[in-house]
Amino acid sequence: DLINALKANQRGPVRLMDEVSNALPDLLWIERMQLQGNQIAIDGKALNPPAVANFFENLKRVQAFQEPKLVALTAASGTTANLYNFGLSFVFADLDRTQFESAGEPGAAAAPAAGN
Repeated sequence: DLINALKANQRGPVRLMDEVSNALPDLLWIERMQLQGNQIAIDGKALNPPAVANFFENLKRVQAFQEPKLVALTAASGTTANLYNFGLSFVFADLDRTQFESAGEPGAAAAPAAGN
């Protein structure tokens, strides 16, 4: 029963984190991931612009991620290394809001379920 319950809970946030993790290329890391409704915003750093392009293309291949947009790509100031800040966003179509409601996220009950 426990294994079946864990499998049933692998929707919503678990799937989101798994898909984003699988899309991460080398030379790039995430500093912030924010959820508002079913909109996901990610900010991070990369060692070069092609790493950001690879991440963006990998996210576009995930069917549950819709309308991906590269919001920003700028050279990080004040560093001696070549670092780039990036921001991107997408809609998570398979988001199961009940997973967030049970986790006690404030305001989650007011957000409509997407893709259901």
